[in-house]
Amino acid sequence: MDGGMRAMRSRSVFKARVHNYKYLLKAQHVVKELHMSSRSRVSQDASKIQPESDVKAVKKIATPVSVALQGKDAASHSIVGPKFIKHFKSNQKDPYDNIPDVEVCFKVSTIADVNVVEHSFFCEFILMYDWLDESLELSEHAHDEKVVWEEHFFPSIELFNCVKQNIIGGASHPRVKGTSNRVTQTQRIAAVLRTQYDLRLYPFDHQYLEIQLKSRGVSRQKGGTVNVRLANPITWRGKKGHKLGDMVDWLAEWDIAKIDAAPDGKTHDRYRLQVCVLRDSTSSFWNLVLSLTCILALSFTAFGLAIDELADRESIVMTMLLATMTFKFVLSDHLPSVPYLTVMDTYVVKGQCTICVQGIVFCLLDLLDRYGDAYIESQFAAVKQISVIADVIFFVLLSLWQVKIHWDLYTLFKSTTIENFLADTNLRCVVKQRKPPAIHPSAKNLESAGDWQVYCTNQVYRPYPLPPKKGLYTGSVRRNARFET
Repeated sequence: MDGGMRAMRSRSVFKARVHNYKYLLKAQHVVKELHMSSRSRVSQDASKIQPESDVKAVKKIATPVSVALQGKDAASHSIVGPKFIKHFKSNQKDPYDNIPDVEVCFKVSTIADVNVVEHSFFCEFILMYDWLDESLELSEHAHDEKVVWEEHFFPSIELFNCVKQNIIGGASHPRVKGTSNRVTQTQRIAAVLRTQYDLRLYPFDHQYLEIQLKSRGVSRQKGGTVNVRLANPITWRGKKGHKLGDMVDWLAEWDIAKIDAAPDGKTHDRYRLQVCVLRDSTSSFWNLVLSLTCILALSFTAFGLAIDELADRESIVMTMLLATMTFKFVLSDHLPSVPYLTVMDTYVVKGQCTICVQGIVFCLLDLLDRYGDAYIESQFAAVKQISVIADVIFFVLLSLWQVKIHWDLYTLFKSTTIENFLADTNLRCVVKQRKPPAIHPSAKNLESAGDWQVYCTNQVYRPYPLPPKKGLYTGSVRRNARFET
């Protein structure tokens, strides 16, 4: 009985294997037919192409696939193509030791929406890359738009501190400029960038709006990564270098002071552009400081009441203290939570201490008026109304302390100007008055923004020392020493 069951089970297993084998044969036959039909369609399309353009057509069909794969590769690494490797190996050089430096140049066209709470700002700029690629000598299309850049050197550079960005005008492609194997690439970008702010001097502070770039390395064939160095725009764009556009300033509360940039990182794989902006503290001073000054001044009206009217005195003090606390909560909405006191925080804390001390001393003076005056007069007949004298002395001392606090704040307000800041800083950029734009007669009836302009109209650019080479920009020794990196 058991033998019969085992035989029936083996026959069923054999039938299942035969069925699976037939199914696999049928599937292979279908795949083969599909493959043959696709080849016949390709051959029919290729027969319509003229013989002399066969090679170009095949390249044209194959290019999107290769670019897609290499573009995916370029998202995480810079590319060193086969022609680049072949060029340096033919000269008995290691191609990975001869990766060119990429010179970076910025033209900032818009700066807006500086948000100190979220540590961000909006910037629109044109980013220009330049490098030399000697392997272009091996390309048949070195001076037209048909260069396959993935066969040469193709850097991949990212915005390192970007929150979100928008590529304006679509993604750009490198192009050969001139006859010296110079490659250039230009891209216009609008981005929200994140930067760190130092608010200790708020509202008399200055901040550095920073754009950070980071290059992605090149993967070696034998393993490891070689960094792509980023450099200052010296060779071709050093005469003006980084510059700000005509309508760059859209910051009503800030003044653009200066710009500077330099490569960073141990291997120069980062590049940082800083735009220094100085806060115009006029609005903050008169809206914040004047408001708290009025609250503090009204708290001094409690000295007009008699010492024994403690309830009325303390009522004024408590009202002003609550107003100061409300003012502090309003101020905190304009600033992020920071582990230090800003200038404005210190001023508010001193105001709170002033009102708090008033309340405590008023209570002590009332006790002195009730119990101390009679005792002191019994001991010292010449001394009378000691509580009144103490009240006057306290009023004078508290008033002098508040005058000093407000005088120091006003002095800081008057000294925080763009002229004083530029005079005290190490200035490596050029800041000069921009020529007023010419107005066409047809626009003479339009309102001119120059009459009520609150934005910066200065011409600001950061030049660099110019290399004394033939065919390139050259500069004097004095000029180059001024703009040294």
